[in-house]
Amino acid sequence: MPDTNSHNTPTPGPNFDRLFPKAERYIQKKIQTLERKITFLEEKLQYCLTWEHTQLKAQLLLTNIANIKKGMKEITVEDWSNDSPLIITLDPRLSPSDNIAAIFKEARKQKKGIPHTEKLLEREKIELTAIMHLLSELQTQKTEEELTEFCKQRSIPLDTRQAPPKQKSEAPPLPYKKYISPTGFSILVGKNAKDNDKLTFTHGAGSDLWLHASGYAGSHVLIKAQNNKEIDEETILQAGRLALKNSKNRGKEGEIVITEQKYVKKTGGDAPGKVHIANYKRKFIKRDD
Repeated sequence: MPDTNSHNTPTPGPNFDRLFPKAERYIQKKIQTLERKITFLEEKLQYCLTWEHTQLKAQLLLTNIANIKKGMKEITVEDWSNDSPLIITLDPRLSPSDNIAAIFKEARKQKKGIPHTEKLLEREKIELTAIMHLLSELQTQKTEEELTEFCKQRSIPLDTRQAPPKQKSEAPPLPYKKYISPTGFSILVGKNAKDNDKLTFTHGAGSDLWLHASGYAGSHVLIKAQNNKEIDEETILQAGRLALKNSKNRGKEGEIVITEQKYVKKTGGDAPGKVHIANYKRKFIKRDD
């Protein structure tokens, strides 16, 4: 009896082994992006859920307003909710009443952000489930024809032409690592002291936000400004964490200085990476690693 099984087994095709990894990498990159978004939104939601504690700090400051002086960076007050001392960070540039108003405003912002963040988080989780299912479906494609049709129906880019050989790039390496915030802002982190100077003074523009760990050696960090788009608090928080992470501060939290790039100056005798800043503000940041 003749063997017909070999005639019924489909062959993958000449380009299958080249195209399949491309489709797989595309989907995996989508998964990684969604996982990062979900992690960020979960952290943001946890922060928003602390709005009552933020409001309590403002109320405690209001009770102790007579003890607050402009220029103070922090104050210790008695927390009546648990009968223990509580250290509250202040902005030394603001008056006592403006500090209190700013913290009340932050509490309102946190509370308002809860339903919006929950909605975004749920949406991203649903999309992640769908993309994970898509990756499982991809594994069932056994031939070039099946793979091409699968990718076409699901708008997965798949260049079926033979890829040209890669040519060596003569461009010098960039002096920074680049990150993209969930709202689309580019965050650039200097790789070392010399690269910090290149980042700040060659790749920076006057309206970019410049961040650095206060009191510690570390990377210069730039948030690239965009026309007619205000840099949001979540992007500043992400950049601040990167500045803290890429510094000599090994604690779980620390202070970050923030100013516009145009207020960062360097003199001829300064060592690589050393700069002088003006018109800056301070922000207390907790590490996320």
